Amino acid sequence: MAAGYRLFYVSTWETLPDKGVAARAWYEQARELWARTPGVRSIDAYVQQFSLGSARDQLEVWVEIDNYEVLDRWDNAMGDMGDEFIALNKVAAECVRQGPARLVGDYVGSGIQDLQSTS
Repeated sequence: MAAGYRLFYVSTWETLPDKGVAARAWYEQARELWARTPGVRSIDAYVQQFSLGSARDQLEVWVEIDNYEVLDRWDNAMGDMGDEFIALNKVAAECVRQGPARLVGDYVGSGIQDLQSTS
């Protein structure tokens, strides 16, 4: 991988009506659990900005990960941490609704400088 390469798993969460305080408490619990999953470098959360999200009260959680292989390691970790994730999902159901997720990063070969002329 290129030096300085960063990869993020970005998930979106819509806060349910009148559940802002509960959503904040849920996020603090979630952050602690997610931080213990394999390959996580950092976690940050942001409110929707610049109308890029689909919901008015949307939260984006950016989890920096080591590489794509981490996603397989997360699947395996669910066996070890399954009870904690189930409990967290029960809390989430009361205050947030999960939306789309995506990978964001400096994909190898995706920079404009990497484009080659076909002529």
